[in-house]
Amino acid sequence: MTRLMRTEEQHSGAHTQSRAQRGAALVISLLLLLIITILATAGVTMSTGELAMAGNEQFRRQAAEAASSGIEVALAALARLGSGSSEPENEATHSGAVAGASYITITRYAGEETALPNFSAQRFAARHFEIESRGEAGRNALDEQRQGVMILRPVGSGERTFTRRAAGLGDVPLP
Repeated sequence: MTRLMRTEEQHSGAHTQSRAQRGAALVISLLLLLIITILATAGVTMSTGELAMAGNEQFRRQAAEAASSGIEVALAALARLGSGSSEPENEATHSGAVAGASYITITRYAGEETALPNFSAQRFAARHFEIESRGEAGRNALDEQRQGVMILRPVGSGERTFTRRAAGLGDVPLP
């Protein structure tokens, strides 16, 4: 009988030890699950933030493209103005939209310069303009650009004020 009791005690002790091990395994697996959940939540938060930053960058580029388009529109308007002898407007405004963004452009006439350095005996004048363009897109994306422009025009009676002294590059045969 003592032998039988010893076996029961050993069996009972082994059973208690097995329960304790199972309890520790449960605690460890719950801790691992908690760590994995925290890492997954952090990953989702980071990817959401990166997605928002990528969207902001896209809107910033749209605003920059809109501002550049505004500069191009103003340059085209100045090209249509040409090198005529009449005085240009002091200020002109253009606005429009491209690719989901809008722009507003202001062109200011800054003045005329008649004594141009390195030009033929005051036979040319230069008109100076300043172009400011502001592009706007979603999420308050904003881009401002400035461009200076100089347009040359002949001065005088409209006669040809230069003579050809030598052959140009197009007139010289290639070897």
